[in-house]
Amino acid sequence: MAQKTLNLQLHRIGLLTCSECISMFDKENGNFRILWAEQGDEITLEYAGTNALKRDLVRYGKKMVTGLIKDGISAVSRYYVNNFHDGIWKDALDLSCGHYTVRRNAHSPFQQNSFGPLSVSNIRS
Repeated sequence: MAQKTLNLQLHRIGLLTCSECISMFDKENGNFRILWAEQGDEITLEYAGTNALKRDLVRYGKKMVTGLIKDGISAVSRYYVNNFHDGIWKDALDLSCGHYTVRRNAHSPFQQNSFGPLSVSNIRS
């Protein structure tokens, strides 16, 4: 989809004719694939804490054994992080994105995760 979108954009600004597409230009297509894969890694690292899955498919257009092994390691890492370490991060993300509703009589989700309210005695120590 990204490649089709890029083709449409390049057609609209006149860099490619109607009969051309980015895949016809090896260097530019390779650069596009690398850029797309690196951006995917960055976004996935932020969101999931691991590299993107199927990186070799995006970069090289085919699956490789090393890519399958890396995908397996990333999947296991994601499972572990999501089930044992992401609770606090998820609560903070929900709060900052407006998906957590603050209620006066409800306990803060951060208090149970040692993010209790600051007091003067906590600050001085």
